[in-house]
Amino acid sequence: MSERKLMPQLYIEYEIRDRGGKLISKSREKAHSWLKQFIQFILANFVCRYGTTEEAFMITIKTVDGADTNAPIPYTVNAHYEVMCSWASAGDDEYGIVVGSNGDANTHDQYALNSKISHGTGSGQLSYSEMILEELAEPITGQYQFRMIRSFTNNSGASIDVREHGLYIKSHLGGVDGVYCVIREVPSTPQTIPDGATLTVRYIFSITVS
Repeated sequence: MSERKLMPQLYIEYEIRDRGGKLISKSREKAHSWLKQFIQFILANFVCRYGTTEEAFMITIKTVDGADTNAPIPYTVNAHYEVMCSWASAGDDEYGIVVGSNGDANTHDQYALNSKISHGTGSGQLSYSEMILEELAEPITGQYQFRMIRSFTNNSGASIDVREHGLYIKSHLGGVDGVYCVIREVPSTPQTIPDGATLTVRYIFSITVS
């Protein structure tokens, strides 16, 4: 019997439409890899003793800038800590789903995109939409899923190839705001966005209860 994978499953959908909304291409594939930072954030939420400032041990998590920060955050009554924020506004390319131009494979200690494409309308830039996050759904009995969605419009004057993308989360660890990459994917085929067209990327997270 094959071993069941208990980590959340992730599928990616790509959809490119021209300036008038006509579909150019659409595809779907299974994601290849979570990054180390993803499982570190899960562990960081487990090692605290509730109602105290105690933690079993500290975890060092690397930001997308390569800086080391410590987790977890000590417990404080009535405190509001942003742990894995991804609901970025339109034009904010600091976090949420982000895209890049370097399709080299992940290394074991990958902590950022290799070459992130910035927000804008200049050469080599894409306009980032607001992140869309959908509520939990149960399309099949016992299977639960939600989607994260973001669109990228090319007003640069030339085609742009998206060869990598990922999920950057913003968090407050060790008293410091930081951005962390928990997913980085290299599409099986680069997504070529003609001038005036829009690429929509959908992350579909799911688990099956059995």
